[in-house]
Amino acid sequence: MYMKKALFVLMSALSGALFIGCSSTKVINIADLSPVAIVNVAANQTLPYYSDETREDEYGDDEGVLTVTVNKFLAKENPEFLTRLDRVDYADEVLAKTLVEIAGCEVVDKDKVIDSDTYKSLGNSPLALLDTRCRAIDYKVFYDINGKKARLLEKEVGAKSLVLLEFKFNKMLMKGSKLSGKLGGRAEMTAKVYDDKGKLIINKDYLSTSFDTIEISKLNYDRDALVELFPPLIENLINQFVLDCVN
Repeated sequence: MYMKKALFVLMSALSGALFIGCSSTKVINIADLSPVAIVNVAANQTLPYYSDETREDEYGDDEGVLTVTVNKFLAKENPEFLTRLDRVDYADEVLAKTLVEIAGCEVVDKDKVIDSDTYKSLGNSPLALLDTRCRAIDYKVFYDINGKKARLLEKEVGAKSLVLLEFKFNKMLMKGSKLSGKLGGRAEMTAKVYDDKGKLIINKDYLSTSFDTIEISKLNYDRDALVELFPPLIENLINQFVLDCVN
């Protein structure tokens, strides 16, 4: 659904993107950790209000198993839910392209990663059955990798680092009220990078809110227009992350 963009403008990383956390002050140049293997891109499934307020047809905050089940039934015609995979697939695509074009990294072919024996062994915990997030196509359900698995995966696919992204997407009341106001998009992202020794060396959080808004009147708004606010937010977050890793 999202239009593919051939050019990623560096200044977009500064348009509404805010770096809000860092696990380490160590300077990292991700080009020194090339080739890079992208191993997971995950996000929540719908676009709940950031205020956590919900009305009867907003289907909850999409965090629980029951809520997700209800979403699949009640929200099946809602573009906010129907585009859940578009958002993570787009983020996966943007990350790979940005690592190449901005950081000068080589990115390991995705098929090589997901077809590897080590990758196939990830995400087999019973807790995976309770996971409610969606992932870019073919990625398995897991959030972290222990050092041994990370090293084995890197060795098997010929990578010197692993990257994981996790998003939280929300709609946000920017002005006025739900009876008469303006809605925007809000996106949070956690980026994790493991080095060639399987050590977690980057764990950073980012926040981006949209400059563009849409009208909301008497609780009604253009859901398709809302969905279109998120690709630029995804680009902002990923560009800022990659730029942080270029020295």
